[in-house]
Amino acid sequence: MLKKLLLTFLVSVFILISITYIVALEDTAEQYAQSLGIEKSALNVISKLDKDGEFNEQEKDFIKWLSSQNKEEQFKLAFKYAFDGKITGEEIAELNLDSPQSYSPSASGNEEWAEFMPGYCIQDIESDGNYLWLGTDEGLIKFSKSGKQPPIVFTKEDGLIGNDVQAVKIYDNELWIGTADGGLSKFDGINFSNYGSDEGLFDCRVMALDVNQDYVWLGLTTGLSRFTKKTEKFKNFELPGGYTPEAGLGSSDSVAKEGMRRIFADSILIDGKYIWYGAYNLFRSNQNVGNSKKYYCGGGLAASRVTSLDKNEDYIFAGTFRGISIIDKKNLQSEIYTDVNGLRGRDVYGLVVDNDYLWIATEKGTNKLNITTSQFNYYYFPYDFQGECILSFMVDQKYIWIGTVFGLYRLKKF
Repeated sequence: MLKKLLLTFLVSVFILISITYIVALEDTAEQYAQSLGIEKSALNVISKLDKDGEFNEQEKDFIKWLSSQNKEEQFKLAFKYAFDGKITGEEIAELNLDSPQSYSPSASGNEEWAEFMPGYCIQDIESDGNYLWLGTDEGLIKFSKSGKQPPIVFTKEDGLIGNDVQAVKIYDNELWIGTADGGLSKFDGINFSNYGSDEGLFDCRVMALDVNQDYVWLGLTTGLSRFTKKTEKFKNFELPGGYTPEAGLGSSDSVAKEGMRRIFADSILIDGKYIWYGAYNLFRSNQNVGNSKKYYCGGGLAASRVTSLDKNEDYIFAGTFRGISIIDKKNLQSEIYTDVNGLRGRDVYGLVVDNDYLWIATEKGTNKLNITTSQFNYYYFPYDFQGECILSFMVDQKYIWIGTVFGLYRLKKF
């Protein structure tokens, strides 16, 4: 009799412990995700949902849905939806949880995607016939657009001035490369010519570049520099201000505080006798960086953080956090587009002029703006990009190319 009572007691204790353990697994988002067998790298992102100390039903529904996705996709999906530490009702609606395999609705019938170069951080993209030149944090890469030929990687060992390639530009068969750890290189297809501190560049952290017949203009962390091709000499312009990641949308003249990074210009564009440039605020200057006109949040820009620049015959196009600005070259007036008046997504991470259209990359997908009619078409990314993952954006005759911290992605144009 005593043995029977003892056995009953032990069974009850076991059941109680099991129930307690199961409940404990659901105490946090990370524990619940772990109990459902979600992939390890995705768990690290899911843990951000626990920062507020609450585990709600929306988060639970999201994690349950995430567990139904392919293991290979779970990290990207978690990064897209959970990286900001919350799951919103809008995101739950977007996921269409009744159809768990359809996590990326499309705004067009064309869903031809391909992905390349996994593991590379694609910081810039330049088209060259059947090839792309890719700036990465591991060197310069020549990449076949078909993806059928092995990529060719160039590093410091091959003569490149630095491995952290931030900018690549082709002009008249010249390939110019800007690096954040060395300065400027020119590649003729066989040999590299390098220009850094020994040649007079005062700041060898090149963040952006543009080229014309006479000059290579460099956007740097502490100003600008103009390289004259004929003399192979730099004229440096050390300038105050810039974008500071630690300060959110940016900071102006106070960015030199200890421990804070500074980027004066990571977008630069030559337009005739003028130079357009910026990172925090947008400026138009003459060739001597004088007579500058400034655009800022509330003064021609939707936000101060400038992420991308392009042009056509009549307009300058500036991508910013919170929207795009289209600036008339004649009167220098700006028209702003945001998510309020048609832009799908809030923050712009790349834009490219393509004849009568402007292609725009945001955290929500690709926008295609008809410049004449101001009408938008949209394509949601079937991959799980957050805006901060998108580093570069390029459009050619057939494809849209998107460079990210995960690698290179290709979308057939719609």
